Amino acid sequence: MLKVNYNSLGEYEKVAFLSLLRFPENAVIKERNIILWWKHLTSVDDPEGMFWKLRERNLIVPHGHDKLPVQSKFKINPWVRHQSVLSFLQNEESQYSELQSHGIYSNLITSSRIFYLGKCLELDQPNVKLSNVSGLKSTHWQAVFNVGANYLNFGPQWMAKQKNLEVLQLGRWLHNSAKHHIEVQSEEFLKELRDQKHLKYLSLRGISRIFELPPSILQLESLETLDLKACHNLETLPNDITSLRNLKHLNLSKCYLLERMPKGIDKLTKLEVLKGFVIGNSSKTPCKISDIANLKKLKQLSIYIISGAVIQDREFESLKELEELRDLKISWGVSDTRYTDFFICFPSSLRKLHIEGFPGQNIAKWLKKSIKLLFMLRELNITGGKVSSIDHDEIFRWNLWLYIIRLKYLKYLNVDPTNLRDLIPSLRYAEIKQKMSIRTNPMKAVPTLLKRLVSVEKRADLEDLKSELIKIKNLFSIVKRNEDELLDTLTVVDGYLRNLNIPKLMEEKDDICHRIRISTQKLLPQSDYTQLPQSSKDVNVAVPSTPHFGDLEMLKVNYNSLGEYEKVAFLSLLRFPENAVIKKRNIFLWWKQSGLDYVREVEFRKLRECNLIVPHGHVKCPVESKFKINPWVRHQSLWSFLQNEERQLSELRRSHHPLNMCLQLYQPNFKISVVKTTQWRIVLNISASYLNFESQWMVKMKNLEVLQLGRWLHESAKHHIEVQSEEFLKELRDQKYLKYLSLRGISRIFELPSSILQLESLETLDLKACHNLETLPNDIASLRNLKYLNLSECYLLDRMPKGIDKLSELEVLKGFVIGSSIKTPCRISDIANLKKLKRLSIHITSGAVIQDREFESLKELKELENLKISWGVSDTKYIDFPIIFPSSLRKLHIEGFLGQNILKWLKKSFQILSMLEELNITGGKVSSIDHDKKSRRYLMLHIIRLKYLKYLNVDPTNLRDLFPWLRYAEIKQVQNLQYFEWSKWDEKS
Repeated sequence: MLKVNYNSLGEYEKVAFLSLLRFPENAVIKERNIILWWKHLTSVDDPEGMFWKLRERNLIVPHGHDKLPVQSKFKINPWVRHQSVLSFLQNEESQYSELQSHGIYSNLITSSRIFYLGKCLELDQPNVKLSNVSGLKSTHWQAVFNVGANYLNFGPQWMAKQKNLEVLQLGRWLHNSAKHHIEVQSEEFLKELRDQKHLKYLSLRGISRIFELPPSILQLESLETLDLKACHNLETLPNDITSLRNLKHLNLSKCYLLERMPKGIDKLTKLEVLKGFVIGNSSKTPCKISDIANLKKLKQLSIYIISGAVIQDREFESLKELEELRDLKISWGVSDTRYTDFFICFPSSLRKLHIEGFPGQNIAKWLKKSIKLLFMLRELNITGGKVSSIDHDEIFRWNLWLYIIRLKYLKYLNVDPTNLRDLIPSLRYAEIKQKMSIRTNPMKAVPTLLKRLVSVEKRADLEDLKSELIKIKNLFSIVKRNEDELLDTLTVVDGYLRNLNIPKLMEEKDDICHRIRISTQKLLPQSDYTQLPQSSKDVNVAVPSTPHFGDLEMLKVNYNSLGEYEKVAFLSLLRFPENAVIKKRNIFLWWKQSGLDYVREVEFRKLRECNLIVPHGHVKCPVESKFKINPWVRHQSLWSFLQNEERQLSELRRSHHPLNMCLQLYQPNFKISVVKTTQWRIVLNISASYLNFESQWMVKMKNLEVLQLGRWLHESAKHHIEVQSEEFLKELRDQKYLKYLSLRGISRIFELPSSILQLESLETLDLKACHNLETLPNDIASLRNLKYLNLSECYLLDRMPKGIDKLSELEVLKGFVIGSSIKTPCRISDIANLKKLKRLSIHITSGAVIQDREFESLKELKELENLKISWGVSDTKYIDFPIIFPSSLRKLHIEGFLGQNILKWLKKSFQILSMLEELNITGGKVSSIDHDKKSRRYLMLHIIRLKYLKYLNVDPTNLRDLFPWLRYAEIKQVQNLQYFEWSKWDEKS
């Protein structure tokens, strides 16, 4: 399975994963360290996305607390070290290294700098001498990486002769590496770094015997990362570091002998991470907090306040200017409470706050003045110090997002864990360390007290107390047993309801009610039991019909926390009607064609996290594909604010930006002649039903890039659209810039004219559900830039044009019809040439001629992730062909299948389908989904949907046996069930 997962990766991801094999077995590595490592070894755009691809394929696994909602530490899957897998991967790595050493690269590698598998020097011996006589004569190393060396001895001029170094990772690397002692024989090698013009990454983390960072470091003008964390002997830095103008990551934390900061930190405008910024007296700290406010790109900041620190009036208020800051740590190395007597203003973008060594008693009281600025705070860590209370007079109730709290080494603090949810209603995870409390472990509460009584009973007469404690020694065990008894009964009810086993529930109803009453009486005192509501009429659930003021303010804060690009992306969605449901992939398509092609998964996820867009549909389904704009966005107070924002951003954008030249069609009857300007770049049909194009209007449009005339929204089948005439299509021939053309669902289009073939810039052609469409051009090979072609649900189309196999940029092809050989000049075997294809749907019609072994060629589509095969015929001869799926396949949709057992038909490909995550079966004659136990170890489905299968009898309780990895199931209109939905998370809850 791991081999299959590895082979499903792209070339970048493979080499990225192979680079991690350099770490020792069972090494624990922080996610951000891996991403930082990759950023400096490659120029790939999205190392975060690459990391999560490895995570999804189980090649790297989380390490640490299973309950923690945020996973930050990882290990390479231990199974990777199994001899059979490891030898395979080592062979892969040697092949890549061989290719690189000879300058032989694939197109993918040559297009961008990639990992230095062949030019990376690994230091894995305890004692390492780097010199020209030590066997390390090469002067072409691009990366030097300390895996396990403890003693580093650099020979004279060895470093000076390395002219191509980009990464110098000499310090500690692994997460749990504090025990990894490293020291250098001499600091002289640092002076030899002055001529390293290409060096971007320098880590000396945790290295002993480095007392001074020499001025030669200032000549490293390409340097982006300088990591000096835990250099415990380091006393002196250069006086001014302004020349390191490309620095993005500077870590000076845990350098306890450093008492002063260098000048020029405030000039490092590219800095994103600054850790260990020391506040001392004014002579030792030339750069103040107010100067740091100039670093507008700063995302992580840690500040250390030492004895004698001079904190200027209102100095910490300037932190609010850091609008990108997400992670802030403030540490005190002093015990005097006067060092907490300052006002602080946090930036509203802050997600994580760490307070360490706080000298005061009530930290919440200190935070109270600025708590309303911490709307978006998600994690609060308090470590050490004199904190004795976190009571806050409801100040944390302003924060709806505080999910995580950690309280560590707080010897003066008495915590009641059961009260944390009352203090912080949004809490999802809490960690309390080195603080024993009777409340945290009730099972051991009485035995612990009895043991302590024994140690003091000679000094006091406590026999009565001891006697009472002995009486209740087993009380909590009995309570736990009664709790379990009630939960067992409720679990039975839940099982009957989820499986729609109503007859059995009715049969046992009286007995269940009796058991619930008995368990409740055992758990509650008689006085409380008699006060319980006696019928359902006594229980009311209030659902607010309108948002509270705090909710709207929260959305405004969320919006303001976005970057400018993210704001533009969100505001562009406000063009859609209220409550419009839009598919996620359509949103991305809209952004791409509207000049917002910089918007990626990360930005979309941010809009989702900020609650500005919300999922639509099945809340149980682990895959969210449909979304709506949060309805509260349309509230009058927020709506006027956002419209004003849109106007301001429109003025800031260049006048020729596509979004500034967008014609929106709202009226039911729209005659496109009343629009006089010829400068439109986007035409977007929001709700028009009848489109009438004046003659020559389209010809006059010389700058069109997006023509979205068809249906757009997900739930839009009721949106009837028709055109008065097809003539406007012929007028498109001169649209040199047109990239996106959608006629989805438009009636009265009978033929796509050959003028379309002149649209050489066209990337998207969407003809889905054009029910009158009968004819396409004979050959579409000239549309060489086409990436998206949708012909699905065009039921009058019975032939495909020539040239589809020549569209080498195609990523999505839907509605490919297989008919007779005359009507289908392009075969499945020809489609196998489309190496970039990610989504494909095939429709088999009556009279289809399927050539011998034709469907086996699908295995050549190495990038294909989503495949749909549908049958428009009833004869079983049309399923009598072998099929081999590509190993990259994630989602398979079978529609109108003619056989009885679909899994038997798929059985030959089970081993290849080991990466398949979702299987949808819709319509047809399927009457069984049984398959043998041997096959179950290959099929690792997470999602299954079974719909409109009138011959299929499904036992929902048996699904987990058939598909052991299942997380979600949806069954609709099968023989024995009208509707059933199940999620793995139901069981957990």
